[in-house]
Amino acid sequence: MKRYIFIIILFALQFRSLAQNEYWENIDGLYGGLLLSIDKNEDEIYCAGNGGVFKSNDFGENWTNLGLYEESVNKIKIVSEHLFAISNTGCYKYIAEDSSWLNVNEGRWQSMDAKGSVIFVGSDYYGIFRSLNLGETWTEVNNGIDNKDIEEILIISDSIVLASASGTSGSGIFRSTNLGDSWERTNPDKYAWNFEGITEYNNILYAFDFSNYAKVYKSIDSGKTWILPLYSTSPSDIIQSIYSDSTGIYVCVYHHGIFKSTNEGSSWTSLNAGLNNINVLSLSSNDSRLFAATFDGFYRSPKKNVQWVKKSKGIGNYGITSLSEIGGNLLIGTYGSGLFISEGNIFENLYLGTDLMFIKDVLVSNDLLYALASSWPSMDYVTFLVSTDVGITWTQIDNGFDTYGLEQIAINNNYIYVSSVYGIFRKSIQGNLWEKLTNGIPYNINASDIACSDSVIIVSNGSAEIYISNNNGDSWQTKAIQGLFSASKLLSGSSGEFYLGSNQVSVLFRSTDYGETWESLNNPHFNSSVESIFKFNNEVFVGLSYDGISIGKDEGNDWITSNYGLISKKITSFTHTGNIIYCGSDRNGIFKRSIDLTQPIPDTTIYHQTTITFKWTSSPGISQYRFQIAEDSSLTNLIYESSDLYDTSITLHSLDYNKIYYWRISSITKYWNDNFSEVQKVEIGSPLNYKLYQNYPNPFNNETTIAFEMPYKSFAELELYDILGRTVKTLLKEESGPGLHEYILNNEELASGVYIVRFRAIGYTKSIKLVLLK
Repeated sequence: MKRYIFIIILFALQFRSLAQNEYWENIDGLYGGLLLSIDKNEDEIYCAGNGGVFKSNDFGENWTNLGLYEESVNKIKIVSEHLFAISNTGCYKYIAEDSSWLNVNEGRWQSMDAKGSVIFVGSDYYGIFRSLNLGETWTEVNNGIDNKDIEEILIISDSIVLASASGTSGSGIFRSTNLGDSWERTNPDKYAWNFEGITEYNNILYAFDFSNYAKVYKSIDSGKTWILPLYSTSPSDIIQSIYSDSTGIYVCVYHHGIFKSTNEGSSWTSLNAGLNNINVLSLSSNDSRLFAATFDGFYRSPKKNVQWVKKSKGIGNYGITSLSEIGGNLLIGTYGSGLFISEGNIFENLYLGTDLMFIKDVLVSNDLLYALASSWPSMDYVTFLVSTDVGITWTQIDNGFDTYGLEQIAINNNYIYVSSVYGIFRKSIQGNLWEKLTNGIPYNINASDIACSDSVIIVSNGSAEIYISNNNGDSWQTKAIQGLFSASKLLSGSSGEFYLGSNQVSVLFRSTDYGETWESLNNPHFNSSVESIFKFNNEVFVGLSYDGISIGKDEGNDWITSNYGLISKKITSFTHTGNIIYCGSDRNGIFKRSIDLTQPIPDTTIYHQTTITFKWTSSPGISQYRFQIAEDSSLTNLIYESSDLYDTSITLHSLDYNKIYYWRISSITKYWNDNFSEVQKVEIGSPLNYKLYQNYPNPFNNETTIAFEMPYKSFAELELYDILGRTVKTLLKEESGPGLHEYILNNEELASGVYIVRFRAIGYTKSIKLVLLK
């Protein structure tokens, strides 16, 4: 036990757990991302997906994130004025009083419906659970269910519930007439395995099956039996969701957008005008508007003359798959929303081709853009594209390889390389034909990543060894790396330099001799996989699958964990423009690093005045500061403190001569207000000259203060005269030391009127006028 404690203490000493001089700010302007569900409550609209739950009070014009940032929310539901959300970790209830979420039922939930205070949730493994009291308690209700992969749940009435099951245990529909206490199987149709969506229109149920070419079934007996309506047609391809209101039945079809039918599916009308992304996953409506959740965010349209407009301001849940930089602009690959290029806070969608919305990788080399893009969420079938005009037009170059499972792009001076789950491919930079590399490397190697430095190519494949080629890929050899668990991400730095990360345990390795030898860097270890690696100047950035960002300062010799501001802790990519570092997350968009540069501007000279201005440097993105000053170096007894500072200086008056002060400054952000600088020492010496100050207050009634300064110890005299020049009183006549001195004059024995005070010292004489008002 003692040895274990020692190891923990040593670990804490080696690694700073957080970086309090930097934070990550979610960049503004990239609005949208994958949404899976919509629900509404009067004038309130809710939507959810990867990256949390969002609320709008103005029909989608503006959105507020309600939390669950790191969840993939499968469905949301308003239940008796309460908001519920389900994900792969639980069923959550929103607690409005403190803007938090309570996990009321842990589990992998993929379906939900509710009515009154009754809630049903379905999982992919545990079947159905029911709550009769708004999620306070739950009961497993699987009596009669022999397949617990529940795809959809629909409460038809106060007692009848339908549950659709899928999978190897037998697809079909389960029906309950006693609110879930027991179930019976009612197989839909010999051509329909299960229903992945069910809706009710004019008291008739309509549903779709994934495998039946997007035809819609109906039931007129509350789901007991199902038929294909007469003359039923397919709107297009694979249906993803179904919805109905008083105007008709709507289906969202993968690759083809939204269709509507008013005649039980005999004919369909396309409603896609204005949609930038036709991968629509959920629909809702009110009396006058339609609402759509897509891979690209939230869209709204009037019901009459449908014309969709994206309304996603405040929704920032893009899944970022890759980042790069070209001409000072960001190049942003997303999961499901395509490729973007930014100029400042303006983000433009680059058209790669029909449905190529899932970006696997992006690379910029010599002002050419290379991309791997897919039209499928699984990103199994991928297209290689190149653009010579900064993304305006793209050319597909797929000759010579199977586009299944393409993973990453790498490039050197001679060739472009692509790794895939079925091997390594190469083509010359100017050529259009790919060749598969097999000399010394397995023909169908599952290559997760690839990197180049000069003519050296390195490939990782998830094992404890790597493959290296010293001749542009003509031949290969294997190399085992001691301490490597499972090779994941690769990065080539300067010439001959490579970085290699591991899966599951976030170990990082470095080679500076073209992969011949490797050292394990002393980075913090988490139960995370290395998702991305980036090097900028002398810093190494490591993006992890669960634990955010580790930064290796000084070429990776000094490590910190840098997670301030990160909403999502899965970091997929990095890039930079100028000195600004950007990281991409898998659910919450892009973040940029802000570094706290707040430091005192010291003045080592001795001050000879009691009014001093203290100054410090500014920090981009930081506008508020905290100042402290004391007479002791530990600043335990403050004589002044202020947190209400919005400039980079503060002026203090009436400090004391011949005294030493100590001060420090901290920036104020929403993450800290105590990131103090090193303590600064300020010494105030004696005045440089004699000086008599005007009394205060003046005019005076009861008493007034007369102040004068002495540069060194000497004889001083204060005399009081009336307006005619007659001596009234000698106020002071003695030897005084250096510094500021004050004399209090009261009105005893003095009549109202004007008086003169004369100050005399060695070689110095000055007078001031006083006014006494009784």
